[in-house]
Amino acid sequence: MGDSDFPSEWPGGSTLTPSAAEWNPSSNAATTTKRSLTPSAVEFTPQQQHTQNISQSHIPVARSDGSVTYLSAQEAASLQQQKYIGEAHSHVDITQAPLLKARGCKPVPPRRTYANSTLLPDDLRGYLAAQTELLLKEIEGDNALINEVPREFNMVNPLDDPTKRRGAAGSCGYPTSVYKVVNTNDGHVYCLRRVDNVRSRGLQDTCTHVIQLFSRVQHANVVPLRDAFIRRGALFLVHDYFPGAKTLSEFVTARGNGNLLPESSVWAMIIQLLTAIRAIHSQGIACRGLTPSRVIITGRQRVRIAGCGLSHILENDSSIPIAAQMHEDLTNVGRLVLVLATMSVHGYQSIQNSVDVVRNRFSQELAQFTTLFFQRSCNLQNLFAMASQKLVNHMDELYSHSDALEEHLCKQMESERLSRILIKLGLVNERPEYGDAWSETGDRYILKLFRDYVFHQTDDNGKPFLDIGHIIDCLNKVDIGSTEKILLTSRDERSMLVVTFEDVRRCLEETFTQLLPAQYLQHAHMRHHAHNMMYGHGYPSR
Repeated sequence: MGDSDFPSEWPGGSTLTPSAAEWNPSSNAATTTKRSLTPSAVEFTPQQQHTQNISQSHIPVARSDGSVTYLSAQEAASLQQQKYIGEAHSHVDITQAPLLKARGCKPVPPRRTYANSTLLPDDLRGYLAAQTELLLKEIEGDNALINEVPREFNMVNPLDDPTKRRGAAGSCGYPTSVYKVVNTNDGHVYCLRRVDNVRSRGLQDTCTHVIQLFSRVQHANVVPLRDAFIRRGALFLVHDYFPGAKTLSEFVTARGNGNLLPESSVWAMIIQLLTAIRAIHSQGIACRGLTPSRVIITGRQRVRIAGCGLSHILENDSSIPIAAQMHEDLTNVGRLVLVLATMSVHGYQSIQNSVDVVRNRFSQELAQFTTLFFQRSCNLQNLFAMASQKLVNHMDELYSHSDALEEHLCKQMESERLSRILIKLGLVNERPEYGDAWSETGDRYILKLFRDYVFHQTDDNGKPFLDIGHIIDCLNKVDIGSTEKILLTSRDERSMLVVTFEDVRRCLEETFTQLLPAQYLQHAHMRHHAHNMMYGHGYPSR
């Protein structure tokens, strides 16, 4: 019985994850804190090693069982001549080394790293927790704003500035409102923009056409347009939702006018804007209406173009040639660059004054680059050619960031594997509906003793011994089915059992199977049979 046998409605129940022994991450990660994810590389609390009285002249030597002892230089040379150890003093076969056996040296406990190295950093965990809180936030059910949202959406939460007057015209010239919603059809979270007082006659066909246009634009720095429709005389646009996102105007206001960004951050945002515009223009589409309120900042200075398709729907009768619209996009990007560099929303209009600020506060390279946007000969090829070196630097940073995220993903895979074992142990131990006999017989008794062995360790004084590393070590060995033997003792010390971690895993899987209703077992068997038909082999035993 493997992890894939969880009921399908359980989180992650249908996902088959590899064991720790099957995961071999890339070795070219940029971070220096990446650790091996082999089953033995589990996390422990630090243990004090009794090496304080050993002089610097002593040489550490690893035994075949993984423990470490220390030899003098003369002893190491003697063993080396006898071919018990190599040049690097890396291994000793204790059964064939009388010198070490006679010394009776107590093995040094294995090195244990900090348990928090398997967890997400506090700042990243806090950031993700804050995003989750925003995803779940909603207004009360009796709030009148709920009536402004179509019935197929729920969990409504307004995203507009609370100080904004209701019905005030937005950047498009119409009264607009923005909400966080959940679509009841697919359960996904979206950003819903409502535009009032539009001319709805014939506008639905335009919405369909614009959706088809922007469905071709797939880029990380362009917020996708998922849907657009007319309802009760209002235009609704459905975009992906990014928790905690701020418009560029809000970002500048929150940071404070004059509180300039580092030049490297300005270049990184410029590269993101240019690549987004390039993705839109490559599909023969102009962005149109690119203003500070149509650009959002998400995460850690990630820039995304939002509101795509709004101007195309509201101004569908525009006669401006597409080439002129694309050139206007580049000019507007230049204005946005000035806003980013000067940290002032006035930079969007006061071009010359903003360029002067850039010349005085930043490098000549950035100053020349910003002026290029306002030349009549400006095009994307020239802009990318001038920013080529910055683009390479930005790519290097992205690779490093990707390696860091992969490291965190590996940690979470470890946590996910162990959480499955914990869930099963919690479900099978001491079921009150079956009475006391449930945990006192058969496989359940072994699991009960194993639970005490893992979680209820005590020191010589009978005090709780809290060793997270011991817990993680045991759960990892159960997950991979280690053949290492352990001694399980009852609380009254009248019963002692010698079992392997593989035995514990077998007992856990079989007992867990007994708890599952018949329909889940049938569903798991059907999935197992389908896997055999497709790949010619069954699920890995987990």
